[in-house]
Amino acid sequence: MKKILALALLVPLPLAAQTRSTISPFVAADGSVDHSPVMVGLSGSRESGRLGLRASAAVDARSTPLSSWMSSPVGEHMAVWSANLDALLFLADPVRGGAAPYLVVGVGGQKLRGAESATGANYAYGAGVRAPLLGPLAMEGEVRYRRPFGQPDLDSPIGSGLEFRFGLSVRMGGARHTSISAPAPILRTPASPAVATASGAARMRVAERTLDTASQYLGIPYKWGGSTPQEGFDCSGFVHYVFAEQGIELPRTSAELAQVGAPLPLDVGAFEPGDLLAFAGHGTDVDHIAIYAGNGRIIQASSSGGNVRYSDITGPRGRWYRDHLVAARRVIGATTVASGGY
Repeated sequence: MKKILALALLVPLPLAAQTRSTISPFVAADGSVDHSPVMVGLSGSRESGRLGLRASAAVDARSTPLSSWMSSPVGEHMAVWSANLDALLFLADPVRGGAAPYLVVGVGGQKLRGAESATGANYAYGAGVRAPLLGPLAMEGEVRYRRPFGQPDLDSPIGSGLEFRFGLSVRMGGARHTSISAPAPILRTPASPAVATASGAARMRVAERTLDTASQYLGIPYKWGGSTPQEGFDCSGFVHYVFAEQGIELPRTSAELAQVGAPLPLDVGAFEPGDLLAFAGHGTDVDHIAIYAGNGRIIQASSSGGNVRYSDITGPRGRWYRDHLVAARRVIGATTVASGGY
């Protein structure tokens, strides 16, 4: 049993550089053990995108201070411990909002001590769902079926059965800290006049027109999935619409927008008006996009602000943007432009 618990705790360590960590206290009813004990435990997982590796350990609630609230179904007290190592596959992105169902498969072990002592190892498979509550806090529910390895011992108190688990999880992201430190001028020209080409001047003219168009929609309400001024904008819908007005066709989603054009250093000194800045609220999965407007400001369709607005990313109130900036892209001059764009 100790070896199983040690393995469960050590295996996730190689994934320490991955996207995010999740800690979850839980309660479970384990039907694979006689008398279906109620277990209380703690799990920790490393997750990247839709994949995760989770280790958990639990103890019979009758072996905790909770025992005063419970009556044992057996005449003799019997303590139960368990440990599990599971692989998770999320069927929806667990950090982009909304419920995220997942599949789970894993291995584990249980140990009973008391009137009947026994040790068993098993494998399990099942499904669950993670539903966001507030910020990084989420609720989880899971059901799995446990089966012992090898031929089951009919006399053993450990066998096959369903386990029902319910818990609360706290996600701890791995947002990258960037080097934004000082504002840039509203419209930067090339550093040396010798490299001021006609294409550079044309790019700046397109940037000016793009920002003029974007500013026309200041105050338009935020609407998730919205892509026109009439229905409202979400962040990527706003970017897509504004650039389309200039004859520049871009993808629709934030994650796709963070991949187009030419990459830039994550330093405000490298940004020019019209560049796209991508942010990740949790981990490194892009979930917000904005247009750099120069002078340390962005123009965006803000869900928290409720409308299209300017935001300062270099001042005290721009700390969130500095801490969650994960990509900067130059799309003007680096994308396919329809006739009339340039």
